[in-house]
Parts: sequence; C-alpha cells; structure tokens
Amino acid sequence: MEVSDPDFDLLLPTRGEDDGFKFQRDSRQSKQSKGMTRWTLVGGIIGTLSVFSSLIFVTLFLDSNTALLPISLDSPLRQYFNGPEQDPGQMALDGTWKEGFSPQTFNEFFENRMATCKSGKVRCRTNWNKLILLPWGHFAGYFKGSRQGENIWTDAMMDAMWALGYSMLIPKDTPETYELFRRHYQNVHMILWSDAPWHGGPCLWNSTCVYAGDPLYIYPVPPPNSTHLNIPLWKIFSMHFWNGPLGPLGRPFTVSPEPYHLWNTYSENEGQNYYIGYSVERTCMKTPYIQHSERPRQAYILAKSLSYFQRPDYLLSDPSGNNATHLTDDFYAKLAEEIDMTWVGSFKLDAKPPGSLPPPGIVQLDKLDRPAFQRKIAESRLVLGIGRPALSPTPYEALCLGVPFINTIQGWDQNDPENRSKWYGQHEALLHMDVREPYVYHVKMRDREGLKRAVKLALETSIPRYIPPHMKMSAVVQRVKDFLQTDWRPTAEIQMAITNYTFRHD
Repeated sequence: MEVSDPDFDLLLPTRGEDDGFKFQRDSRQSKQSKGMTRWTLVGGIIGTLSVFSSLIFVTLFLDSNTALLPISLDSPLRQYFNGPEQDPGQMALDGTWKEGFSPQTFNEFFENRMATCKSGKVRCRTNWNKLILLPWGHFAGYFKGSRQGENIWTDAMMDAMWALGYSMLIPKDTPETYELFRRHYQNVHMILWSDAPWHGGPCLWNSTCVYAGDPLYIYPVPPPNSTHLNIPLWKIFSMHFWNGPLGPLGRPFTVSPEPYHLWNTYSENEGQNYYIGYSVERTCMKTPYIQHSERPRQAYILAKSLSYFQRPDYLLSDPSGNNATHLTDDFYAKLAEEIDMTWVGSFKLDAKPPGSLPPPGIVQLDKLDRPAFQRKIAESRLVLGIGRPALSPTPYEALCLGVPFINTIQGWDQNDPENRSKWYGQHEALLHMDVREPYVYHVKMRDREGLKRAVKLALETSIPRYIPPHMKMSAVVQRVKDFLQTDWRPTAEIQMAITNYTFRHD
C-alpha cells in the first residue's frame, strides 16, 4: 500500500491478552487528516505574518502536551545548554548528567529539550533533533538500580549517545514505543529493541506495525500529512548480549557488547553481529588504585550464586560428574592456610540442599552495591572465575583497578591441549583478545596444581590499571557514532532478501 493512500486507517496499539498488545483501526484518522488540511490552509493565509509563523510551526509539528514545557536547567545539566560544545570522548566519561533520573523524568527531560529546541528557546546542538527510542528493558532497568552486564552495557551506550548529542526516550512497553514513534516520527532516527514476545516480537513481522516498502527508498520518512505512520523496518535493531542473530533482518541488525567475530566464523550471507561494546572506564576510574603492597592477601571469587559451585562447568568440578562434594571440598581452606591468604565472595545462597554454605575457607560477604563491590575488588590481589558467569564485566573492572583475573578454560583439543585457538572458557573475550599473564591467568578445569600456581603468582605480582584499547570510552563513542551515522536501508534490502522476510500476520 502506498503511504499516501488517503483511505489507509491509522492503526493504534492497544494491550492484548496474549502478546501484550494488538492493533486496532482508528476511525478518527480521517478527521485528523481533515484537521491538518485546515491548518495547512490557515498557515498559507497568515504565513507572511512572522508573529504567527512560529506558533503555527509548533501547532503543526509538536505534540501539544510537550511543545512549550519549561526545561529544567539545574546543575549539572546547565553547562550542556549554555557552555561550548565538548569533545564527545571526554563528555561520555561524565555520567553525572543522568544521576537522579527515573525512566519517567529521563523522558520528560528529553521531551522538553526537543520541544524547547524546536520552539527556538535554546540553540539546538548537533543531533538534538535526532531521537533514539530505547524500549529494550535493560535501558529502563539501569534507572531502576539493576547492574547486570546488560545494564552496564546500556549505561555506556546512553553516555555515548548523550555525548554525541542524540535525544533519547525510554518507552515502558510496546504500545508506548509505537505511540512515541507516531508522535515523533519525523525525528526518530533508530529504535533499540528486542524481538522477544514481550518486547518487539509481535511488531517486527506485522504489516500494521512496521513498514517494509519495496523498494525501501520510497518514502524513507513519511510526509507530514501521510496516514502511513508505521515504523520503517530498517530503523529497528535488536539488542543481544550473547552471540547469535535476533530479529527479522539477522546479524547486521543485531547489536552486541562483545566482538564475537573474533572467535566465531559465519557464512558470507549470514554476516556478523554489529559490535558496539561498552566501557567500565568511567566508573572504575572513580575507584582509587591501591598499591599492591597495601592490599590484604585476599582473593575475590566471582560468582553471583552459590549454585555455580555445583555446575558441571565449575572450575574444580568432580571428573565423575558428582557435584555433591563441591561445597565440602577443602581445597580453598588448605591453600589459604598454606600461603597465608583469604578467600571472599558474595553469593546468593541458592545451592542444594537448602541451607548450604560456601566451601570451607571462603568468607561469605554481605550483598554489595556497585561502589562497594568495586572497592572490594580494588583491595583484592586477584579475582577468581570459577566457570560462571560467562562474559561478565567484572574481569574488565578488575583489570581497570589493577587486579588480575583467573579465567577458567572449559574446553580444549585433547590432542593439542596448548593450542589456544581451540580453547573456550568462562570469559572468551579475554581469551581471544590474547590478554596473558600477569593480567589474565588461564587455568584449565580440574587443574588444581595449575590453579595453585596462578593464585601464588597473582598474589605476589602487581599490575597497573589496564583497559583494553577497544574498551576505552572514546572507542565506544566512535563506534556508536559510526553506527548511528550509517544509512541502513541498503543493508536492510539485502537482509530482507537473504532472510526471505515476509509479514507473518496482519
């Protein structure tokens, strides 16, 4: 259907019982179209009167609820409106701009900024009129206090987009995503979503939700009087913490936090995930570096849950597969006594049977917030990975704080055990970036003597702060800039052919 079809009814999202939302036709559209026509005629009559021109512009193109809202210029945000434009790489290292925001006040701020910018109240900076919608749940989760790996990733991405000047809104659900797109369709530059059934899944193959015209170059932005305000498919990207494609357009439209192409091979047609990455530079550099000689002889065990000690990929797992003895293993206690050290960790006590405690020799700490957690890491002499969690940001934080990491190698070629190209492990990124001793010690599962050696060396060997070059915040900002400045329509055309994209339901 052509986007200029006057008989095309506006489709508005409503909540459904199954997938969270559905679409219904709104008979008010024809009235709205007539209303806009009348305003266009009025604009032509009084267009020569400058005193009214700005009012007409705001009436026609801004949402009536947000067009003239006063913008808050409380510190520390005042400098970004009144001061000179800053270097994005440096600006992204200052996360104070989003302190105190909730998802609601975050949205209010950017709605106000866009409206005030359009009304001429302030000088519009670069990219202020380009809007990124962030419906992936981990963006909102950051402001709700969650600090999983996904939230650390979204934290860095928001800092980069802020530094580059983009406006952002966090929809609370799929209906609001659709509503915000329709409200700001002239400004929406990209949507960072997920194809999960409770997120964008029901929309991404739905002809009443997305627009996938043929060819894609027709009407890249619908005209103001268009009744076709579906979301252009090429503006939607799926956020995915793990390797693998998401969404209807495959890997090129799947955004990842790690350079998975370093240790995976893909077919020519398949392509690879788009690597954005993240940085812990801003937060870890706020935590003081402690000289090695001033630290206690302490090792921090990286494990969110005590049940990680009972998994088959646990560093010291029983070769026979019997995990009943893992929590009574005296390895940690004996080594602590032998070399005068302390093991600490903060675990969710979810192991079986209920009431189980960490292995002998390990001190259970109270739950730590993020600053306290980083301080505890900084005062340790090493961080031990026991197999899970995989690809955690904590090893990067440890290295940034000058603390080495012991990485569990969980698989290798039995006939060629020292061939690193055939290794896989807990933190594959550090393995395949070839970060070696004394920064990262790679220890094979069940190699107790190898683990003892690594612990002894790490306890006695100091390292400076280390941030991999590609994880500097300036590098993340550059990748985000490249990502947002790319015209994705040609790639979308190719991917639609490769994936045989078709609408699944109307």
